Amino acid sequence: MRLIADCGNSTVKLALMHEGGVWLHERLPAEVTAWNAFCEPHQPTISELVVVPTGRTAAAVRSWWSGPQRELGRDIALPEYGQYPGFGVDRLCAGLAATAQERCDVIVVDGGTATTVTAWRYGGPTVLGGLILPSAGAWIAGLAAAAPVLPKVEPQWQPVTTLARTPAAAIAAAVGVGFPAALQACVERMQAETGIAAVVTTGGGMVAILGGFLPRRSYRPSLVCEGAEILAR
Repeated sequence: MRLIADCGNSTVKLALMHEGGVWLHERLPAEVTAWNAFCEPHQPTISELVVVPTGRTAAAVRSWWSGPQRELGRDIALPEYGQYPGFGVDRLCAGLAATAQERCDVIVVDGGTATTVTAWRYGGPTVLGGLILPSAGAWIAGLAAAAPVLPKVEPQWQPVTTLARTPAAAIAAAVGVGFPAALQACVERMQAETGIAAVVTTGGGMVAILGGFLPRRSYRPSLVCEGAEILAR
């Protein structure tokens, strides 16, 4: 089996791939003990680690693994699919997996620290382009950084009322209302410009808003790791 590590800024998504498919997938904190616990039962069968260097945790993951390892973009060449300079390896992997699964043009929404919305043509496949907006957490962190007197809170996804009476409640409700609306506007504008109807979502930042304009069936939590497996093979 091959171990894939999608290394984000705050979490690491590990996947065990067997014969090209996902055997096991989990989103883990940036802690070596958590990675060890995930791998330990399967250690004898893991042939190599493939690193998707998308965020700050990549260096720690590379240092942690003592066996054979390869990194996308360094040891594994990235094919040309119309991506532009600065186009993230995770976006490339997600698009490859989504077009392979859907077998049609597709919009991929990946919610991490940043939320990316990318249009793909199936033939090729080919990157048409896309948008990047902050995650809900980044909205809140940015507001707190710009106005330190304001609190850091968790988004309130289903506010009882917009008539909040504390700063914390006002921020939580506003982000809960505003982030899904902003993302919906981005996706619908892209659909109108491209004629692409299919949407596939991935990333931990999408879980809380599934069931609204993004259907639950669109969610593929292991999408980036599946694309990395395509490149590794």
